Amino acid sequence: MMNWPQMHANWPELKEVFKTYWSDLSAEDLNAIDGNRGQLARVLQHHRALGPDQVEKEILAFEDEARFPGEVK
Repeated sequence: MMNWPQMHANWPELKEVFKTYWSDLSAEDLNAIDGNRGQLARVLQHHRALGPDQVEKEILAFEDEARFPGEVK
């Protein structure tokens, strides 16, 4: 499982990983998310007109699939 507090601390370096996964996120969206899972959910829900359950599925898939620089699974 992802460590969201650590993501927040390293957000400037991790924005591009999120942008790769969700290419429709703007720089403004990424700045608003700031490594915060709840804010990511709000941004996705707003931009994609998805319900909370679908947004949660997308975030869980991201958490399972995403690889960050230096990470080994």
